[in-house]
Amino acid sequence: PAPAAPRHSLALASSLPPSPSAPPPEHLPWDPFVASVQPYPITSLQPKYFVADSLADAKRKMREYTKQMRKPFTATFDHLNATIVTSPSVQRLTPPDAN
Repeated sequence: PAPAAPRHSLALASSLPPSPSAPPPEHLPWDPFVASVQPYPITSLQPKYFVADSLADAKRKMREYTKQMRKPFTATFDHLNATIVTSPSVQRLTPPDAN
């Protein structure tokens, strides 16, 4: 049989070295609906990693997640000019004077 495809972690590992006394992180299936509400304390190592079966699966699930989001504007990538084009409802804010 062919070797199993590697599973890709979609979580960012902590920059802190792992502590020998720290419990190992829990590995959960990639679900953006769950991951989006998962609290991550900044004072400890990341307690959970969300792992996808493949990058294609992660992308499909992320698209499903973003379809349900309320967005007051649209943004599309213009391949010809390599820029992001937003709908007219987006207004650019000007920074306050630095005086």
